[in-house]
Amino acid sequence: MKILVVADTPGDRAHLRKLVRQFPQRYAIDEAGSGQAALERIAGERYHCVLLDYALHDMTAAQVLTRLDHGSGDAPPVILLSDGDDETALHRCLQSGAQDYLLKPVVSVPVLGRALRAAIERQGRNTQAPSAPAEDRQSAPHNAAFFRQHLRNAIERAVRQGRRVGVVLVELRRLAPEDATDRDDSKDAVVNRVLARLSSVIPNCALLARLGSNELAVLIENVESEEELCAVAEKVTTALDRRAALESPAAQLEVQIRTAIFPGTTIRPVEVSVASDSTMHPSPAPVSDGIAQPAAKRWDDREQQHRLRHRLSESVTLQPFSLHYQPRYRMPTRQLEALEGLMRWDDEELGTVPPMAFIPICERNGMISLLGRIAVERAREDWARYLGRIATGNALKLSLNLSPVQLLDEEFLACLTSEVSAGSPLRGRLQVEVSDKAGIQNSKPCMAALEQLATTGIDVAIDDFGAGSTSVAQLTSMPVRNIILDSALTDRIAEARNQSQRVRALIAVADSLGVTVTAKRIETAAQLNALVALGCHYVQGNALATALAPDELEQTLRASDRKLVDRERRP
Repeated sequence: MKILVVADTPGDRAHLRKLVRQFPQRYAIDEAGSGQAALERIAGERYHCVLLDYALHDMTAAQVLTRLDHGSGDAPPVILLSDGDDETALHRCLQSGAQDYLLKPVVSVPVLGRALRAAIERQGRNTQAPSAPAEDRQSAPHNAAFFRQHLRNAIERAVRQGRRVGVVLVELRRLAPEDATDRDDSKDAVVNRVLARLSSVIPNCALLARLGSNELAVLIENVESEEELCAVAEKVTTALDRRAALESPAAQLEVQIRTAIFPGTTIRPVEVSVASDSTMHPSPAPVSDGIAQPAAKRWDDREQQHRLRHRLSESVTLQPFSLHYQPRYRMPTRQLEALEGLMRWDDEELGTVPPMAFIPICERNGMISLLGRIAVERAREDWARYLGRIATGNALKLSLNLSPVQLLDEEFLACLTSEVSAGSPLRGRLQVEVSDKAGIQNSKPCMAALEQLATTGIDVAIDDFGAGSTSVAQLTSMPVRNIILDSALTDRIAEARNQSQRVRALIAVADSLGVTVTAKRIETAAQLNALVALGCHYVQGNALATALAPDELEQTLRASDRKLVDRERRP
């Protein structure tokens, strides 16, 4: 198969070429440095996919797409690469024939690989059935009865195959233009435009259904994680922007979007609202993870999300990121045993940005693996400069959080496993935490990656245990040394008897399996005392210590060393 990479800077072309060459399937790669050169190459060669930079020096991506004859079936599928500055224009490009778009910088091999495979598969199906009108999927979506039956069958297949099914539910709350004379006809026209928009952005393998006059649903099989489904929901949200979707300044569109993953998971649906131009607003309250959060600033409105994406694309090269470290103590002695590395971003324009604001964006646009490499580099530097020369610091474990995207990135895994080699200050001290909410126990590639990390000497922990579908029995077949309780199990443990009974049982079973139990986000002395009484092995949270910058942590460890020396000198 042959791919054409179109970008006007040699660096961008070289970066994309490097990513494509890491795919298991081998692709021949051609390059073009301008829109005109791309059109000439496409006219003379057959390409299976085109990676097209949105902004070229001689023409825009929309102009390139206009000059490609998509109606003939001969034009190759096109994936746009954009910095996301103009989402409305991006969706016009999708209507003009582009298959998908990715936000720059594209740094994840799995993300780019999935987009390429989906675009090529979609093009293959379209060319195999040229007589089917393109608007069939939009004008005649499946009905509610068909959707329910298909969902039931999909869940049964998922259970048999160890996979999951994702659903995006779209409720249209205000449909008609304000000055419409025939409101029923106007509503149908708006719904048809919404269906057309959804068809242009959802994966080709997804099922689109109309459940009622104002309710739509998208069903996607083989969903790897909640983050993957949220990325689809965000594309749906952007596609239903008032101006882009309704093409009328007088029209009003108010939408509510929910997502859910089936089966066997306690993941709460992520609820998002769209009012006119607004974007996704996840409803769950953020958790600080030991880092103080600005109370007044909202990071989830459309303008802030746009600024975050823009600043992230610039900041990754400048790398204004640091790690703060929150101590983790062994109970009941309260001996400092480990540190959790928490990413911090101090931006010159945005100020201090909390992890809950920028981590989800990095997971959606493929920057999360690069961010993970930065975290490993910062930890190595901090240990060499601050912590490795202190007796207490030299004995500590370091825990870092991983996402499923990082587990599937071979380049990132190589970076991580290199830290167990001789000469690395992190050798023998690394632990990785993977959230139970991500459903990694149902992903064979993710489990294989965890096995690989465990064989190199890196400890594996399951974070948010109890919030996902991992059972205690499954721990026997997983390379897990530690489980970290979900905060829903510990937030009221001092007064809720059912919580304490469940935690007591978990600790007893974990003890029998040789697995340690950690409680994080412990904020009060009452929680701490209850966990100690139940026999919890490790505790972390602001009740004991907040997250500290490296220099602050160095001072704390030196003070701890002095106390230890004084204690040993006493007769």
